[in-house]
Amino acid sequence: MPSKKYGALISELPRRHANLLMQFRTNHVPLQAYMKRIGKAPSATCPTCGEAPETVQHFLLACPTYSLHRAVHFAPLGFSGRTLSALLNAKTSLRMLFSYVNATHLYF
Repeated sequence: MPSKKYGALISELPRRHANLLMQFRTNHVPLQAYMKRIGKAPSATCPTCGEAPETVQHFLLACPTYSLHRAVHFAPLGFSGRTLSALLNAKTSLRMLFSYVNATHLYF
């Protein structure tokens, strides 16, 4: 059962954003690492950079392909824009998180 804090975090989000946030937080978002784990992809390697497994952390914080998107969307967050915890747990970062996902053209 989600906590009251999480309920307050998603209370004003559209359902699709709340679903995506839950997928990010539980590592069940359809990125290559998860798809490989459930047998739906032959490899966990990131298809855009080919340098590392495409995990939530890689997609949001490390993939060189999306470095410009990160600079644009997460810069207003300062240092907290560089931590997975802050991106997925702070109400102030959610709008920027979903803008980043939209800008990368990955549709979950």
